[in-house]
Amino acid sequence: MSHTPEEENLLVLMAELVSRREYITGDLPFPRPVAREDAVAIAADVQAACDYGVDMRAEVCRQQGEVIACRAGCNACCEQLVMIYAAEAELIADWLRAPERAEILRNFFAAYPSWIERLGDSLAEVIARTEARDAAGQFAACVAHWRRHVMCAFNRDGLCTIYPVRPVLCRSYHALDTSENCVPSDEGGSAATHMYFKPLEEFLDKTRSLAMAVHHVLGGPKGRPEPLCQAVHDRLVR
Repeated sequence: MSHTPEEENLLVLMAELVSRREYITGDLPFPRPVAREDAVAIAADVQAACDYGVDMRAEVCRQQGEVIACRAGCNACCEQLVMIYAAEAELIADWLRAPERAEILRNFFAAYPSWIERLGDSLAEVIARTEARDAAGQFAACVAHWRRHVMCAFNRDGLCTIYPVRPVLCRSYHALDTSENCVPSDEGGSAATHMYFKPLEEFLDKTRSLAMAVHHVLGGPKGRPEPLCQAVHDRLVR
């Protein structure tokens, strides 16, 4: 497959960003500036590739007789705290700034204060456990947040208002058989059943390193992602 000069330059930049572990962890500054537009283009490229992997997984599910339960209006997963890296936050903010999305933007700003208020101390606890690299504590804090049933500020009437640019984490999430189990395990259900699809999981692992490297180049918090709604809101009001 041939690439345009711009695509070739972006591929080279991606390779350079993950060429050293210290660029990924933020322990060493990347040696040259990265244009914000290039960071956003990387995020968009990763999202498109993720969609391709999700489609492949769906086809394998179909061939194996599995049923993906996720449908429009099924939004229990939208009560989970989605954490993203800086490039995706910039991408979503850019998308929302388009004049034709003014109503979506107004609805988000109207929903955001209630979202942040209802989080209470759960957001601070998730961030603290993440910064401490306490995986078990982070998971427990995320589940505790989920139990609060705080709907994402981008969800309106059961639907995702930023669906075309929704984060990779949201794109790759799915439930098999039934969505009835998409609730915290101590509230009458169990964790939703997922299909392990190796090509997609390996892709997500690789691109996470790239997302972290770009995140640090853009000045994101060292070593940790940011809450989706807060990250986008902060960039919109700068």
